[in-house]
Amino acid sequence: MKNAGIFKISVNGKVIAEKLDLFVPNNNHVFEYEFKKTPLVKGQNELEFTLLGSSPWASEWNKGDGVMKLGFDYLRLR
Repeated sequence: MKNAGIFKISVNGKVIAEKLDLFVPNNNHVFEYEFKKTPLVKGQNELEFTLLGSSPWASEWNKGDGVMKLGFDYLRLR
């Protein structure tokens, strides 16, 4: 996934992924990560993504604007 960013992921203020980098040269790869034993509370929980960087091969939204496509295809929360 060349348009995947490098993210820090936190749940309820606790970092569960310090530097998650999903870049692979072959775009046909799909990765699935499970963060088991993540501390959740009854009721609402806070999920926070902090963008730390991007792949040097990431695509721009509009050529020359410097705004990169960075994201996930999907998130599954259970």
